[in-house]
Formats: sequence, structure tokens, C-alpha cells
Amino acid sequence: MIITVGERLKATQDRFMEMVTYEVEQRVINILNELFVQFGTIVTLTHQEVAEMSGTTRESCTRILKRLEKIGIITSLRGRIILKNRNNLKLLSEVRSITSPNDDQRLKV
Repeated sequence: MIITVGERLKATQDRFMEMVTYEVEQRVINILNELFVQFGTIVTLTHQEVAEMSGTTRESCTRILKRLEKIGIITSLRGRIILKNRNNLKLLSEVRSITSPNDDQRLKV
């Protein structure tokens, strides 16, 4: 039981540090990567649920998911997100910053 509490505390600390230090896009990508690792290629969650897990609004989350869909990493359906390109999602989750100062489209692989 003490190990479980310790693991939960560590996960909470990690999530807090992520909220403070990462851009919204990076947080959404990291959450998706964690979910796909844990549950496989189909995740049954709404945009609202992913947004809440990422500490952002549904609107921001939806914009990010649409960009990920546009570059072929996911397919987003009603209440489901399907992973299409695990390697590129993993690559994006490992990159600290996916933005460049002159790039308004941000997500590019």
C-alpha cells in the first residue's frame, strides 16, 4: 500500500511539473503517448477527457488533435482516438519543444 501511495505521489508530481514546464501541445502529445502505451492503438476518450488530463481546454485540445490527424499520426473519431503512426508520436513526445519561432503550424514531423 505504501508503494502504491508513493507511486501515485510521484505520478502527481510528474504531472504537475509537466503542466508548469511544457507547452500545451507537448502535454497533449505526452498524454496520448502514455495512453497508447497503456491501452494500445485505440483509446476510448473524448477530446474533453484528453483536455482535462492535459490541463487545457477542449478547444485547444481539439486543435492539437486535428493537427496530429492532418500529419497522419492519429485518426480522431467521436469518442475514440486511433493511433496511426506510433513512431512519429513517440518522436514528438520525446522532443522537448516542437515549435520554432517562425512556425505558426507548429506540429511537423
